Amino acid sequence: MASAARPAPHRTPRSTLLAVGAALLGLVSVGMTPGCQGHLVRAQAAEGFSLVETATNAVTEYYVERGALPDDNAEVGLPPRGADTGRYVNAVRVLSGGRVEATFDTPDTQLALRTQTLVMEPEISSGSITWKCSGTLAPQNLPAACAARATN
Repeated sequence: MASAARPAPHRTPRSTLLAVGAALLGLVSVGMTPGCQGHLVRAQAAEGFSLVETATNAVTEYYVERGALPDDNAEVGLPPRGADTGRYVNAVRVLSGGRVEATFDTPDTQLALRTQTLVMEPEISSGSITWKCSGTLAPQNLPAACAARATN
């Protein structure tokens, strides 16, 4: 009995493999589009806003109790600069006139945020405080809650 001839194994052309590889690489890189990076930066900036809000609450309480604005962390009972940090924020501090600043500068911080600051500035009107956002963050990187209170 004669053996049946086996068909030659199917080989995928090299150009097809390269095209599939390029497509997969494109899918992986979608996560690094400028729009996605912008989202990451805003998410990291939101951490700074959260930490700053804790300090602004302490400043507001200080003002209500004493009728004046504090000039440093110790006056409002906050940890010293550098002790109140997060994954992306390396310092939160109360500055003169009750301003509160978060500085973004940790190894995990996106490059667009490194060394940038988010500052909340108190404005007193009729005995109450409202807070305005400022700092060195680009307007598009401000957290949504802060952008609504941004100073120009």
